[in-house]
Parts: sequence; structure tokens; C-alpha cells
Amino acid sequence: MDDRRENLLAPGALGLALLAGLLLRVLPLFAARPYTAYFDEGYSLHPAARMVRDGGWDPGIYRYGQLPMNVVAAVVRAVDPVYGLLRGRTLRERIPEEGLLYDDLEPFPILLIGRALCVLVGMGIVVLTGLLARRLGGPAAGAAALAVAALVPALVLRGPIATIDPYAVLFALACVYLTERSRAGLHTGTVSLAAGAAAGLAGASKYPAVLVLLVFPAATALFALPWREKVRHVALAAAGVLAGVVVGMPIALLRGAEILRAARYLQSTYESWAAPYLLDQAFVRAEWDLDYARPELGATFALLAIGGLVVGLRDRASRPTVFGISVFAAASLVFVSLRSFQPFRNVLALVPLGCVAIGLLFAKVRARVRRPLVYVADALLAAWLLGVYALPLAAYTRSRATLADPRRLTLDWVARHAGPQDRVLLLRDAAFLSQELERFGGRASASWFDSLPAEAERSSPRFLIVGTLSRPGAEPEELATRPSIRAGYVESYCAGTTATPADPERWRGNDQRLCVLERR
Repeated sequence: MDDRRENLLAPGALGLALLAGLLLRVLPLFAARPYTAYFDEGYSLHPAARMVRDGGWDPGIYRYGQLPMNVVAAVVRAVDPVYGLLRGRTLRERIPEEGLLYDDLEPFPILLIGRALCVLVGMGIVVLTGLLARRLGGPAAGAAALAVAALVPALVLRGPIATIDPYAVLFALACVYLTERSRAGLHTGTVSLAAGAAAGLAGASKYPAVLVLLVFPAATALFALPWREKVRHVALAAAGVLAGVVVGMPIALLRGAEILRAARYLQSTYESWAAPYLLDQAFVRAEWDLDYARPELGATFALLAIGGLVVGLRDRASRPTVFGISVFAAASLVFVSLRSFQPFRNVLALVPLGCVAIGLLFAKVRARVRRPLVYVADALLAAWLLGVYALPLAAYTRSRATLADPRRLTLDWVARHAGPQDRVLLLRDAAFLSQELERFGGRASASWFDSLPAEAERSSPRFLIVGTLSRPGAEPEELATRPSIRAGYVESYCAGTTATPADPERWRGNDQRLCVLERR
């Protein structure tokens, strides 16, 4: 194969990798619509919705970085006038007062915007990973790193979920990229300031992500620069961190003490909770809150990434930045391993850097072998990505894209079977959204678990939607077994398998056991 044909194939391969990565992230955007499909989605979107409804930029909760909440709130406000013209009612007007249950998040477009933004941020991570690897190791390294980042489960699984983690990863990666660029060229002082600002924005997204700032002094110490210039660059980066925090989280100027207290409280909580070990999630099964029975990375990824770090450290050109990456990785792993609560998402920023390392190793191998072994290396990389990552993720994506919440399924069933005058009484503990009940035109009402039997006897609706409540220290109780309900209603349809938690602050999940009972 000649160079001309090889040059034509490279963009095509990159395009396929980008397209595959985009599809895997986009297709589950409507998972469980209109309900949240991951327990952390509410933590970032409730404050954003509150800011849109009440005005201002104070989320009122400071345990998590504010920047992702600000971004969602800003986009919702930007599209709201158009939405109001099209629908006759703005999103701000549709946001209810503070709900009693954690799942009370509506309207759905806010959730969709939050997810779509994370998809865009996730694809930004993929592209920036390729650019960093290309700068460190050339075109082959950039192409390989981009392809791995597009398909590695740790990044794909969280792509269509509205959380703070992708923002932290993007800005941490930007800090590393700008650190590499600060070694030479025009306006290096400005680039150093921007690298620090990126670290500040990462911290404003997720507090521990500010550790990425370690990359800058570690790499700068090895750059071929006069010491006075190195000190100047580090000072500019430090100033950039403060600027990034203020830009990403302006409320810090007014609520700094509260933010510090909230961050300390969260860290103390993490020290008391227990979770599967980090290595188990990386090499055995993904984080427990993701319905993916395969590892986040896999042993092959880790071995290739370690090999890439060795290659990068041995190369004089890439050594400073790769050394900085190694320092950041070590600090992050130590920080997480010292606590009993070790969710993999807390080291997610290391994943694209691992992809960069794999790109460096791939480029080194490709440069050492002769044709046709070059194409053998390409084929092995493609086979690994396709067989180990892409195909299992495609099956997972299809299941997520078709995920239907039992609350939606039971209401759909009732809507198909109810007459224009039939009334519906629902279990309030299950957190049915008011936007879902609008289809019944005021004929649907909700009641709490303990008061539902009396309300059913009083109003005698044709349909009841009931479930099973799980209280702390007690056996789950099924509402359909109550004598008054069993005597007057017969079971017609059921969906889901798990009991509804009694705690209003707990996420209900997407598998609550709910049944439609029809009056005898």
C-alpha cells in the first residue's frame, strides 16, 4: 500500500472512530424518559433547575462543583425564549416548586439538555485526547489515542449521563494540553496562565480534580527553560487557578467558607462509606451504579498504558509532560485509595491520559516495524477496540436506548385502557412526575403509601398504581396485600422488580415494582 492510499485511509479510520464514539453516547440520551437514569443526575440538575426558576447563580448547595450547574442553567435560559414560543409556556414556568422526593426533577427538556451537554463535553474529551497525543508522539499516536478514547467504556458509559464528571475530565485534560504547549512558542506566559485556569475550572467542576495542577510544575521543572522563566510560568499558572475557580464558580467569592465546609463534609462522608475497590471496577466489573457487567478499562488497557508511560518517559521530547502526568496519576490514586469509598468516576480524568500513553506506545511500535507489519499493528489495535470495547458497548447502548421506567410503563398501560371519565390514584412514594399526569387531564391524583388505602376507599378510582415500600429495619411491604385494596381491586398489569425506598432523598431507580390494580 503506498503512502498516498495510507494517508487517505487515516482520516477515514478517525472518522469511523469518532462516529462510533458519538453514536454510543447519543443513542441513550432518552433513557428512562422522562425520569433520571443515574442516581447522580439529580445532584447536578436540581440546583440548575432551581437557579433557572428563581433567578441568580447561587445553587444553594455546595458539596459539588458549580460550573456544570452554571452551564446547564445558562443553556436552559438561552433556549427558553424559543421553547416558550414553540410550546406556549417557558421551561422556567414549568419548573415546579421544590419537590419532596429526590426524583422530582422536571420538565424533561432540562434533563435532556444536561445529558446532551455531557455528550458534547465527552466528544471534546475524545478530540482533545487525540490532539495531546499527536503533539507528544505524532500523527499515529494521536489517531490511536483518539480511537481508544472514543471507545473505552469508562468514558462511553458516562457520556450520556448528566453529571459533573465529564466537565472535570475535559478541563483537567485541557490543563495537561496547555502545559505541553507552554514549553515553547509565542505567548508562553499566556498559555501558562490558561493552563492554571483550566485546572481551576476542573476544580470548579469537581473539587479533587484541581490536583491536575501538579502536572504543570512537574513538567515545567523538566522543560528546557531558564529557571527564572520556569518560576514565572508556575506563578502565572497559580494565578490562573484562582481565576479559573472564580470564573467557573463565582459564588465562591460570597460563599467561600460554606463551600469549604461542604467539601470537608463530603470528604468525611466518603471516608465512612464503603464501595468496591477501585481495581475491581477497573479490571472486573464497572462501577456498581452502572448496569455494565464488564470492566471500565480491562487489564490490556492498563498494560498498554504503563508501556506508553515508559515510552514517553524515555523520549526526551515527551518526558516532561509525561512525567507531570505520572505525578498527577500517582497523587490521584493515592487520594482515592486512602478512603473506603472508591467510585471509579473519581479517577476518570486519568482515563484519557491513559489513552494518550497507549497512543505513544502504538506510535513507537509502528515506527520500529517495517511493512506489512505496520498494518498488522493497525489491525490488532482495531480488533482489540472492536471486540473488547465496541461490540459489548453496542449491546449496552441498545439496552439503555430502550430503557423504559416502570412509572412510564404503568401510566402508558392505564392511558390505553382508561375511559375519558376514569380516575387514577397513584403511589406518591414512587415519584411520578406531574408532567406525566397531565395526559389524564386532572383525573389522576397521588397519595402516600400509608394513606393510599383510605384515599382509594374514599374516592373509589377505577385504577390504582401501587408498589412495595422498603423501610429501614423492616421487611418490604406490598400495598396490594392490604385487605381493603385486595377486596376491591384486581391486579391487571405489573412492571419492575425492586421495592421503593421510603427515604425521600434516595433515588428511586428505574426498576421499581409497580402494579396497576383495576376496580372489581
